[in-house]
Amino acid sequence: LVSRIKKYEMRNEDDSDLIKLAIIGRENVGKSSFVNTLLDQSRSIVTDIPGTTRDSIDSILQYKKREYLLIDTAGLKKKKRIKENVLFYSNLRTQRSIQRADVVLYMVDIHEGLSRQDVAVLNDAASQRKGIVLLLNKWDLIDKDHRTLDEYRREYTERLGVLRFIPQIYVSVINKQRLYKALDLATEVYEERRKRIPTARLNEFFLALIEKQTPPAVKGKEIKINYVTQVKSNPPVFAFYSNHPKLITENYQRFLENKLREQYGFVGVPVLLSFRQK
Repeated sequence: LVSRIKKYEMRNEDDSDLIKLAIIGRENVGKSSFVNTLLDQSRSIVTDIPGTTRDSIDSILQYKKREYLLIDTAGLKKKKRIKENVLFYSNLRTQRSIQRADVVLYMVDIHEGLSRQDVAVLNDAASQRKGIVLLLNKWDLIDKDHRTLDEYRREYTERLGVLRFIPQIYVSVINKQRLYKALDLATEVYEERRKRIPTARLNEFFLALIEKQTPPAVKGKEIKINYVTQVKSNPPVFAFYSNHPKLITENYQRFLENKLREQYGFVGVPVLLSFRQK
């Protein structure tokens, strides 16, 4: 099922069939242990001392006949703790890792929850149109009953706000629980990011929807949307052609994005809706 590690030099990072995953998160949340478990060897220094992974470490993993570049990155530092150059550059390396990735696996210690810094980094990854998966680690330490998972999902969905399209998976690195399911989910997000919807299907769906719920008029001007097409994938971009594209309200834009996701998925993938003059 899994072929562990190959020489990184054997593969070109630009290979289109190489799935690049950046494992990001604050210090000591379990990122390196997660990668090392997948690889079944210790390539990063794994201790209980925050900050023991100082640089990004790249590894190639073969899993289910696919190849992955795992980018294990030094933990993000809190701003008040950035006193030395090595800490400052750890944050820069995190930004670089996000830029290189197809999908960001953002790991959080479930006991600490999502901080403002976490949300800021997730927003940064979304602004770069990267696929995103949220890994909630140390799930084994949570006291649970039949309602616990749903309660946590609701809490984190609310905390994510406009990023609620990011899927959540609850893992235990130390118990090796759902780690490969997390990899499967990252692969699904990778494929969703590359997905293309035929123009005929988009227009059939959206024009019927828009006819039932038209854009609100602005300054007495009636707004029409006449044509929809996907102009790009990886990441996905959709063009909506209108007689007054600049007058389409943010609420209506969010409505269209929500309906797009309900109909076509794009789980874990930021989508860009571009409103253009017709």
